[in-house]
Amino acid sequence: MKYAFILLAVVNVFDAFLTVAGLQLHVISEANPIMKWLYEVHPLIFIGFKLSFSLFLYMFIQFKCLPATNAVKFVSYIALIAYAIVLFMHAIWLKGILI
Repeated sequence: MKYAFILLAVVNVFDAFLTVAGLQLHVISEANPIMKWLYEVHPLIFIGFKLSFSLFLYMFIQFKCLPATNAVKFVSYIALIAYAIVLFMHAIWLKGILI
């Protein structure tokens, strides 16, 4: 479970900065209405909100308070799969602007 939380925290940070870059370059749009609203208020609020999630996960790890229920494991692994898909989509648009 610890490694899933570490990976989620790291991938979340990558997603935050890649999303802001894509939004700034007008090559992607934010699909999550809450995150879209936060970005429209100010990109730093968007980044701060995303980074707070990573910090929250890190605190679970640091203070050895990792929830071990099957529900948390399931949600964590689903989130990792979702982030893998999102990062793959980021890679596609990055490839498109770099080539």
